[in-house]
Amino acid sequence: MKLSEYAKKIGVSYRTAWNYFKAGKLNAYQTHIGTVIVREEDKPTEGKVAVYCCVSPSEKKSESPDTAQRVFIGAFSVFL
Repeated sequence: MKLSEYAKKIGVSYRTAWNYFKAGKLNAYQTHIGTVIVREEDKPTEGKVAVYCCVSPSEKKSESPDTAQRVFIGAFSVFL
């Protein structure tokens, strides 16, 4: 599948998927015209992951959604 389709499938921006490709984290290749193709996995990868994030003190509670998202993305990128 094209890199843009892959990015939508895993819920990241195209730029993030491009960075994964450039870092060698994807099973993908680039065609002679520049299109990046991500190879489909032969077997499904299913599993459960728990991500825990605690933000302290209470004055920082407004930042907790951003922090939780950064922790989730960081944890998710480990499995790519």
